[in-house]
Amino acid sequence: MFRHFRLGETLAALVKDFPWPTMWKDTKVYFRSCYTCYLNKDRILFPPGAQRNVPIPDHLLDDICLDWTSPFPLTLDRHYTLLVLCDRKSSLVRVIPTTKDTTPLDTEKELYVQ
Repeated sequence: MFRHFRLGETLAALVKDFPWPTMWKDTKVYFRSCYTCYLNKDRILFPPGAQRNVPIPDHLLDDICLDWTSPFPLTLDRHYTLLVLCDRKSSLVRVIPTTKDTTPLDTEKELYVQ
């Protein structure tokens, strides 16, 4: 029965019965080209950092979060993306219809118009 071993297990199995001079290099090349091995490889993850609460701002509009969400059905004004703004102090949410082609300058203008 065939299964995908890790690199070390594969090399250990190969060296017992089929050793050859470039075995390490060839096996690494195979692992990099095998899609199943790529999906199932061990990932080295950093340990999570200390959790901290983000301090609540002292005044309204001191700290706002913004995000774009899309796609949505096209509106009559040809908008299909939303710019979502949230004030962290009051939890007030403002939604501004935009397009995918909106530039940072356009966004700045929209923020001051609203």
